[in-house]
Amino acid sequence: MKKFITAFVFLFTCHYCFPQNPRIVNIVNFIRLLEPRDPNITEDVLYQTVVDQISLMRRHHLSGTFLLQYDALMDKRYQQLLKSLPRDSFEIGAWWGDTPAAG
Repeated sequence: MKKFITAFVFLFTCHYCFPQNPRIVNIVNFIRLLEPRDPNITEDVLYQTVVDQISLMRRHHLSGTFLLQYDALMDKRYQQLLKSLPRDSFEIGAWWGDTPAAG
């Protein structure tokens, strides 16, 4: 469980046309408000995971993208957290998909 909290969700896009060309890696972090498959993964656990991801990325001088599902996009905690990130290092976007009905 602890590994899940501090783990990155990586989406790697690499370009290897020629050996002398640069290798490009994009770090993409997916954010959701709810995890219906495991009752131990609460909204607070998911939020703290994002906080930990940001901390790790800053510590290692990595840039990346955060994609939010609609439910997380509407949560004030994520709005405040992600608005505070420097725009030259982090991108914010939407991750469109089905979200479970709350309540």
